[in-house]
Amino acid sequence: AWTDLSASEKTVDFDRYRIYRSLQSGTGFALIGTATTAAYIDSTVVTGGTYFYRVTAIDRGAPLFPGTALESLRLQNSQSP
Repeated sequence: AWTDLSASEKTVDFDRYRIYRSLQSGTGFALIGTATTAAYIDSTVVTGGTYFYRVTAIDRGAPLFPGTALESLRLQNSQSP
């Protein structure tokens, strides 16, 4: 989960979040899913893997904050989902 946008940041045109994942910090991010709430379950991770995530907000097809990741985090998975 990540910090949800405030109502004023979402505006009436807020559509969804896009979730990206990479095996490297800061590069190589690929879209793995979307969510309409501030949570996403990545069911494709492998035990012992290290993953980096980015989340962006989409406003009916266009980024709300172009070029900016709302959240970036590193996850080292020690258990299978």
